[in-house]
Amino acid sequence: NAKTIVVFYVPFDASTTDANKKGDKVSIAWARAYIEANHLINGICQELQQELAGLGITAVYQKATHNFDKGTLTAPWSHKSMAYIAGLGSFGVNKMLITSVGCSGRFGSLVIDVGLNPSPKKDSEYCIYYKSRKCLKCVEACPTGALKVDGLDKRLCYMRLLSVGEEYKHMGLVDVCGKCVGVCGN
Repeated sequence: NAKTIVVFYVPFDASTTDANKKGDKVSIAWARAYIEANHLINGICQELQQELAGLGITAVYQKATHNFDKGTLTAPWSHKSMAYIAGLGSFGVNKMLITSVGCSGRFGSLVIDVGLNPSPKKDSEYCIYYKSRKCLKCVEACPTGALKVDGLDKRLCYMRLLSVGEEYKHMGLVDVCGKCVGVCGN
């Protein structure tokens, strides 16, 4: 009975993004923002689902992260893809959805059983490389070489995420890098 997707974006502040630009190590600020944003997104989705249920509207969602198949590294529900469908941005060379305010943040999404008028879509290309072929900062920032102009070695990238997760395991599940994200601005 899906009729409408609802998507929201939780941007990281500029200091968090700037902290993660330095060196190959993932900053503690970035790791913390990842955990806090995922917790916030899960809470927002749960609250929206409950509020909408009170209005007789069915809403479903997936948790903010870790809803993917570890063998194929694919997810049945992608918040980034939902955001793309909703017109919130364009995919960049870094395989992230770049919005009008950058891509340093996290998306949440729900599907509801009520039809709503869609927000106007912007037909903007936010990836500088795809606009002008003049930027590959995301490729240059990738500490593993997994990101190339023509693709992403998901397995190599995921190995990096698991390594970072080990480093920050005292904080919880922090399998994140973000080096290719921060260079796109905030």
